[in-house]
Amino acid sequence: MHKTLLATAALLALPLTAAAQSTPALTIYGKVDVGQRRAIGEDKFQTATGSDSRVGFKGTHDLGDGYQAFFGFEHRFFPDTGATDGVMWKGVAQVGVQGAFGKLGMGRQYIPAFSLVQNVIDPFGGDTVAAVRDAGLRLGIAKVRVDGSVRYDGTFGGLSVALSTADAAKASTAADASRPFSAAVQWKSGPLLLAAGVEDPADAKDELSTVGAVYNFGVAKVSAGYSTGTTKDDLSVKGYVLGLAVPMGKGEIKAAYGNQKKEGVTTVAKLGLGYHHAWSKQLTVYTDVGNDSKAAAHKTGFDLGLKYEF
Repeated sequence: MHKTLLATAALLALPLTAAAQSTPALTIYGKVDVGQRRAIGEDKFQTATGSDSRVGFKGTHDLGDGYQAFFGFEHRFFPDTGATDGVMWKGVAQVGVQGAFGKLGMGRQYIPAFSLVQNVIDPFGGDTVAAVRDAGLRLGIAKVRVDGSVRYDGTFGGLSVALSTADAAKASTAADASRPFSAAVQWKSGPLLLAAGVEDPADAKDELSTVGAVYNFGVAKVSAGYSTGTTKDDLSVKGYVLGLAVPMGKGEIKAAYGNQKKEGVTTVAKLGLGYHHAWSKQLTVYTDVGNDSKAAAHKTGFDLGLKYEF
């Protein structure tokens, strides 16, 4: 009798066990960043965010045979008002499959040239008044994400590669819009990182190429990047970024310079300096200053803020 009951219980438990094993792994993450800031070009301080506050959900699901399904969607918002920053799922909204072949995703996704190249050169990561990523590398041409995209990522030893394309109509309203395309490679070996990327947005004449390098000496991390391209108005644009990050106990001193020239004329010459202190694993206190000598007015900006990540 006992053996019969045990066998029956085991058979009944099989579907429950299979269901438990197939339950997706879900991660909830985000950050809230708010402080006081006087941006370059403004004449007064205001409550603002130094980096995009967000809350996101991502997960994977085992499909068997070495394959996994994955998904992710991320909401961006302004913590000082609670208002949505753009569309509801501005950060990302994607689904895909990954395995030994790499990773294939579809939806609203990051551009390879941005995620593998441009975003790793600026020590400020494009955040705070000291950021130089847009000034020296993106040049008003590059996109961060595109809607309706298909993206492939592959890793081969220390080499990472990514390719993406997207729906033309969702990327531009121009009558002559074409499917946007981007490709990037990133190579890591010990303290050295080298990266290169190209991007052809949806408009007819715009294109951008970027190269960059990062080297971690231990006592300091240095970075440099260079971009060249053509705007949708067929104007030649070039720029570069130099970066430095020096660990100081629980904190880090950051410095960067970004320069941009349009048709040979310097339009941006920005210097950024800041100190970011990790009060805990989650909480960072930061203060930064940025100065753009080419700004029309109020050339210097300041900020002081708190950033909580979870």
